[in-house]
Amino acid sequence: MVELFGKKPFINEANRKKRLIFAKEFISKEQIWWNDIIFADKSKFNIFESDGRKMVWRKANEEFKLKNLKPTMTHGDRNLMIWDCISSKGVN
Repeated sequence: MVELFGKKPFINEANRKKRLIFAKEFISKEQIWWNDIIFADKSKFNIFESDGRKMVWRKANEEFKLKNLKPTMTHGDRNLMIWDCISSKGVN
């Protein structure tokens, strides 16, 4: 399994069982069968900051004070989508 920044992705029990079933089903396939298989994945990377919800705590009537405001970007994309695949021939 690939480790990203020292962390392992969480895999719940249901997906562990599905992965084991998959592995047992395909472990005995001949190399010629695998020559026609491509595994693909995509990932989204945020360039500047998270696109999730942000919680902010401020005192009453202070929401527009300069110390509480953050500049925003008004042009360009804020994220990058990466797509890649791997086959028996290697990474494409």
